[in-house]
Amino acid sequence: MNGSSAEVPTPLSDDLIVYYRRVLAAHSIDPVSRVCPVCGVKRCADWQQAYERLVVAGVDLESRVGP
Repeated sequence: MNGSSAEVPTPLSDDLIVYYRRVLAAHSIDPVSRVCPVCGVKRCADWQQAYERLVVAGVDLESRVGP
């Protein structure tokens, strides 16, 4: 162990990146109701999991690559 607490990005296939981006789009909080339009809750587990997977993989969430 080198003492570093930084995580090494876990690569995702292009298909998984597209899938997780679609999950983020579908489960984004509605600005009016302030809940997930799919799950009907404020802290949607599907959105959180997709976000975490993309972040751990080191995916640039600001870029709009893919559908």
